[in-house]
Amino acid sequence: MNDDLEAWQTLAGRFRGRVFCGVFLASGNDGLTLRPETQLMIGQRGLMLDLDIYEQTDPD
Repeated sequence: MNDDLEAWQTLAGRFRGRVFCGVFLASGNDGLTLRPETQLMIGQRGLMLDLDIYEQTDPD
């Protein structure tokens, strides 16, 4: 991500930015981890984190 936070804040004031992640889990008890640094960078840039979480289903 670009380090120019002023540019990001300008963009965030004009547009709705988001980081989209599709998460495909092998079972209902799996999970994911985001490092604090990643969360901070997303927030500083005024972006939303959008997660779509899917559990693997049997084809039966």
